[in-house]
Amino acid sequence: MNKLEIQIEEHNPQSDDSERGNKVSAILVTHLPTNVTDEQLELFFENSKKSGGGEVERVDYDRDTKSAVVWFKDAEGL
Repeated sequence: MNKLEIQIEEHNPQSDDSERGNKVSAILVTHLPTNVTDEQLELFFENSKKSGGGEVERVDYDRDTKSAVVWFKDAEGL
């Protein structure tokens, strides 16, 4: 994935956690190839050498829009 032209931006969704003042740690990844799996995304963003990321809580991958929201357990993953 590191050779693909994906786009990454901070994602600040409205949720119960964010309304209670808790920091929601997520990024929106777009322009993903259709053959990428949720597991590959999780492994890539947990690998600090490749992505500078951190521990991933979950990945919400929408193959129709070729985008994913990657949720981190800690804001330091951003």
